[in-house]
Amino acid sequence: MSNIKSINSKISSKKIEKKRKQMINDGLRYGLSHKKTVMKSKELDALLNMHQKA
Repeated sequence: MSNIKSINSKISSKKIEKKRKQMINDGLRYGLSHKKTVMKSKELDALLNMHQKA
C-alpha cells in the first residue's frame, strides 16, 4: 500500500511542478494579474491542496 502512495506522490509532485512552471511562464509572458496566470495559480492551489490532504 505504501508503494502506491509513493507512486501517487511522485505523480502529484510532477503535476505540481509542471503547473508551477506553466504559471511562472504565463506570469512572465502576460503579467501576474492576467486571467491566464490567475487561472494557473488557482489550478496549482487545487493540486497543492489535494497533495497536502493525501
